[in-house]
Amino acid sequence: AKEEAPAKEEAPAKEEAPAKEEAPAKEEAPKKDSK
Repeated sequence: AKEEAPAKEEAPAKEEAPAKEEAPAKEEAPKKDSK
């Protein structure tokens, strides 16, 4: 079963959804610098 269902390789969600890089809110909303 371990070889028949390699779900970890078939569903690389970490690489498919790089939300941390797509939503750089820290750079888009520099509220600390505005003050």
